[in-house]
Amino acid sequence: MIGFLRWIIGWIEFDVEGNYNCFLTEVKKNVWMVKKQRGILSARCFLKDYKHILKIAKNNQCVLSVLKEVGFPCIIKKYRFRLGLAVGLSIFIFIMIVSNFFVWDVEVHGNVMISDEKIFRACDKFGLHSGSIISNVDEKEIEFALKNEFPEISWISINRIASKYDIEISELRPKSEIVDNEQPCNIVAAFDGEILSIEPYNGFTQVKAGDVVKRDDLLVSGIKEIEDKEEVLFAHADAKVVAKVDRNNEIIRPKYAIRRQKTGEQQIKKKLLFFGLKLPLDFNKIYENGNECQNYSEPIEIFGIRLPIFIQTTVYDIYEEVKIENDSQQIKRLLMYDQKNWESNELKNSKILERTYDYEETEDGVALKANCVVEQRIDEKCPITLKNN
Repeated sequence: MIGFLRWIIGWIEFDVEGNYNCFLTEVKKNVWMVKKQRGILSARCFLKDYKHILKIAKNNQCVLSVLKEVGFPCIIKKYRFRLGLAVGLSIFIFIMIVSNFFVWDVEVHGNVMISDEKIFRACDKFGLHSGSIISNVDEKEIEFALKNEFPEISWISINRIASKYDIEISELRPKSEIVDNEQPCNIVAAFDGEILSIEPYNGFTQVKAGDVVKRDDLLVSGIKEIEDKEEVLFAHADAKVVAKVDRNNEIIRPKYAIRRQKTGEQQIKKKLLFFGLKLPLDFNKIYENGNECQNYSEPIEIFGIRLPIFIQTTVYDIYEEVKIENDSQQIKRLLMYDQKNWESNELKNSKILERTYDYEETEDGVALKANCVVEQRIDEKCPITLKNN
């Protein structure tokens, strides 16, 4: 702290040659860091005391040599004839004073289901964003508006710390979907196939093992008419129906691929972000759309205090499109890789009994036609809609 105060006032370091014993006796209250090396004495004093110390040195027949001048007054003296610096400093001080009346930053915490971007957009709509006038921000009104905007919010609190706002959010837990097991429904076939087994749990069975069915055929009915009593029974049909099914898949890959390759060139664009304004710091031509880019912003800090001013840097990686002809064998390997992924996803709950693969080459590409005979469940519930007469 003492060093900082001395820097603000400004100090000077000097050498003393001659009879410095009497000299030191007279100035000892005004100097510090007194050192003696090779018969030469060095010391430091404030800039404002140097003229007085110089007179004392002459009276004691000593010679002073200035080694360096340090401190804020030295900087002012160095740039005293530069009007732009003075104007810039004045503008900066003015901005610092005025910025205390504006919102510098907004942060959100506690949100999981709702993204930060959605919350910031909503806050911007309700008048809370970087650059808002603090006196115009009504925290309670914005809290109420955000709860109406996002039903997922169970609790919200907006707190202001100096020129920064913190939004604390607690979200409701999502409710699990409730399945209505009382609604009447049928069991229909989800695929064409030959029934291998059927285990009815509820409802009225319409097929048996060995039957061949088509997609949407009725397997277990949820409706039964009793002719003698002229009565209709409704049920929530439920069953496990396993069948042998043909599952076909066709994948096509082109012979030619368009790939984007980096040229090794980059373009860097910088902007100054200040209370919603974006001021370009250079005027180079921006490359056309389609070139991948990377953005990052760095806040400007002074003495550890983050200002609401950012330098946004955009790095454009320049790409070019190259047409490449793929090898036929390579295409087939990729097709097989795609087919294995399809089987892993689409047939993960099925038992594959047999499979055949067929390749077909054309001028534009290669097609893979796959046929898999699988053992899988084909039961699918279909609700019965009742109409009141």
